[in-house]
Amino acid sequence: MKRNLCALSLAILGLTPIVNGGTEYESFEKEVIESNPEGPGFAAIGAWDSRYVLEGRDMLVGDSLYGFTLEGEYAGFLAGAWLSHSPEADYQEQNYFVEYGFELGPVEAYVSYMHLQFMSDNDQDNEVGGGIAVPDAIFGWTPALDAYYSDAAGGYFAELSIAREFFITDQFVIVPTAIFGYNDGYIADGHNGANHVLLQLIAAYAISENFAIEGYIAQTFAIDSNPAQLAGDGNLYDFSFVGVGASIAF
Repeated sequence: MKRNLCALSLAILGLTPIVNGGTEYESFEKEVIESNPEGPGFAAIGAWDSRYVLEGRDMLVGDSLYGFTLEGEYAGFLAGAWLSHSPEADYQEQNYFVEYGFELGPVEAYVSYMHLQFMSDNDQDNEVGGGIAVPDAIFGWTPALDAYYSDAAGGYFAELSIAREFFITDQFVIVPTAIFGYNDGYIADGHNGANHVLLQLIAAYAISENFAIEGYIAQTFAIDSNPAQLAGDGNLYDFSFVGVGASIAF
């Protein structure tokens, strides 16, 4: 599953998805880890989400999630690990990922691989993914398309999004984002087709060249959810959620 690390995964300053999770949502950490273009860059990211949201679903039915990411970037490659824990649900998960980003003219693209371990369920999965974005293509707005395939489920999930950065000052930026999700066998026991629409507003502040804080508020709307007949739609409903996070370079 695509992982959510608070807003530290959506797309501020680059729109290159951090497979961090995510829920479905990148931020100043991309700028932070690229602050030393002559060599590798590293970042540590901590986040809290009021709900664990994946594919438009409230995965822990209202319980919050804490996440920590350690990642490094060099020559277009990004690799790292994401560790998460929910004290209310007694849930633990960890993901290990590698991603390669590149440019095709005005288009930014990436391919990725992730190994997921669900300690609470004694289960695991492997995913491959990819995406493209065209920065500032529509009156300053950046459209993007991301998709990822689950080996365990034998299906894929796709997200079409659009976002724009509004710099209030050189250090403070807000980013409104809209995401449309589409399921094709990824949620094996959920319905296929149009899945959800998510609206999100991120606010991020760079305290220094190496440290940034961020928060977001979001609302997701389920599409054609059918929990009466499909167990995978049981946590696909309309709800709002918030999150905060911080990233530091070293």
